Amino acid sequence: MNIENTIPRFKWQLIFLFLIGISGCTESEPAITVEKLEVIEIEFPPEPGKNYPFSRVNRPYFDERNQLQWNNEKKNPRICGVASQSECHHEVVLLEPRVDYCSCPSNSCGTEVLIGLDDQEEMVWQRELMCYDEDVIGATPQAIVLSTLEVIDPKTGMVLEPLITELNNKRAKYHFFMGTTAFRKKAKDFVLFDAEYSLFSTKGGLYLFEPEHEIKELIRKGERRFLRHLNVRNIALSEDEKFAFLGQMWETRGPFHVEFAIFDLEKKRTVFKERLENKFSCGDPIIVVGKNGHVAMSYRNDSKNKHVIVHYLISPKKGGTKI
Repeated sequence: MNIENTIPRFKWQLIFLFLIGISGCTESEPAITVEKLEVIEIEFPPEPGKNYPFSRVNRPYFDERNQLQWNNEKKNPRICGVASQSECHHEVVLLEPRVDYCSCPSNSCGTEVLIGLDDQEEMVWQRELMCYDEDVIGATPQAIVLSTLEVIDPKTGMVLEPLITELNNKRAKYHFFMGTTAFRKKAKDFVLFDAEYSLFSTKGGLYLFEPEHEIKELIRKGERRFLRHLNVRNIALSEDEKFAFLGQMWETRGPFHVEFAIFDLEKKRTVFKERLENKFSCGDPIIVVGKNGHVAMSYRNDSKNKHVIVHYLISPKKGGTKI
């Protein structure tokens, strides 16, 4: 064996293995492309003496033709069983299928109820919420999620996933009043944001939570920069449930900033992020998902007295699967 000829060959083998290692550690390009189609601004209508954000529906939606629309109809107090809007706190939780939330001061802690409605605003189902114990933290056309992680079918009001209880106790084991979530029906798990921020520490972030075995996996840590911290206020899912669409807010003592982000749940990384406002106080991000990759996020710009709707088209890269 010729040692002098062997050493150069060995060097090239090391270089080849090193390059393979580098390529294996490098993140691949996102499997999607994102195109911003339009930005729509809708002025708050003049309504002296009324708290405008709570008197109208104010939600985007995609119609049957997959066209982006805006619903700013006045809320109907009849849905809550009262004569005027001032008697109850009334929110539209979901537009399609329609689900409303009513909180009316009929007793010491009030009556809180979810109501499913048809196209004529007639009640299809009703679910009373336990006072101080249950709240809606997630709403998609596939599932309504309560703070106890009980999952309700928005069309029928039937329980899709019962709440998880303490051992030898019927009380709910989990309470996520400050978080937001979406339930994946195929995987039977939750995409859950649950973060705690203090002056010097950050705990939690975005999780995948599998309730059957109670496995809670942190897939993205909470973020903070100086005096600002990032909260996720709304989560929606792609049709294949492989991507989570996040309505994010950088919160601070000054103006709040809003972002739209896309998180790949299989590769567990953010594949797209766009800061939508940087100078004005904004809030209330709401995401709706249409067909064939159409997604829109609305938010409220209080400084401009406008609602802003940003419309995206999300497509798989060549050779990819349908979003």
